[in-house]
Amino acid sequence: MEEWIPRDAADEVTGGLPWSRFCLRGQPRLRIAPKPVFVRLLFSTPHPINPAELRARMREFFARAVREWIEAYEQHGDAIRIAP
Repeated sequence: MEEWIPRDAADEVTGGLPWSRFCLRGQPRLRIAPKPVFVRLLFSTPHPINPAELRARMREFFARAVREWIEAYEQHGDAIRIAP
């Protein structure tokens, strides 16, 4: 992420990827991808049945969220923010 934004902002975004959605210019009604890791976990089926499967799915969903964040950042630039 530090390829696109400063280190302190990357830390905030990295923390937001598991927990939060993102929005444009701080406006929650303008929510965009990426979907948070925990939301994806709640709505994915079949549900993980053991800790190893849960960790693997979380890594997969986190990587997907990072890819989506990069795409959104390339499209919207600094207008993308963690949703309140």
